[in-house]
Amino acid sequence: MSDPRWQQLAEILANYSTGTKKGEKVLITMMEETTFPLTRAVYTEVVKAGGLPHVEFQSVLLERELMLHGTKEQLDWLPELNAYGMEWADVYIGLRGARNPFEFSGIAPENIAAHKKAMGKVSGMRNELTRWVLVRVPNESFAQQAEMSHEEMMDFFFEATLRDWAKEAEWYTEIQIFSTQMKQFPLQFTFALVSHIALFEINAASRASFNRRFIFDVTDYFSPFEHRFATAEDKEQR
Repeated sequence: MSDPRWQQLAEILANYSTGTKKGEKVLITMMEETTFPLTRAVYTEVVKAGGLPHVEFQSVLLERELMLHGTKEQLDWLPELNAYGMEWADVYIGLRGARNPFEFSGIAPENIAAHKKAMGKVSGMRNELTRWVLVRVPNESFAQQAEMSHEEMMDFFFEATLRDWAKEAEWYTEIQIFSTQMKQFPLQFTFALVSHIALFEINAASRASFNRRFIFDVTDYFSPFEHRFATAEDKEQR
């Protein structure tokens, strides 16, 4: 039986993080087979929202084969279908599974650099042309690296992600305003105020921020949660 929490998270990704609307084209990247439960749930929520979803599969193991055996021309190659996918999509949802963090061991550094440079162009297109969100989806390997049981990791993951993010955003905005206002006061007063009045709130913000960094990932396990909303002008400039 599928964990119902996948569907709850998918609803957030489709409706809050990317704001998928009727008729919009949605590219979903399923990276590693362990992300299938969330991929299926996201696909369902996009369909419910009236979107037009397409799923592509990627794997670190396939990247390894390219970097091990590919020629310079192949390593520098920008896959046309990957590039077209970013031009085609209004919304991009990347679901990244975890693998052995040393999977690229034994590969020449210059091969890794060449491949990453080529794929970086696709990431640039994603940033420029789509509304997007990326999620690091935990599994046994992820839990092992964190020195947690798989069950503990999944509970931690869902506790950090299944939130009322609209309300969270309001709270973070208040913190940002508070921080800006504090810059107007002398250093000694600001330090005293933060120390004696706002210490609990700041600590709570740090914990919540840590949860976001750990779960919603862009390039590694501790990158901040990011999603990007494109404007209508972005689409017109394609």
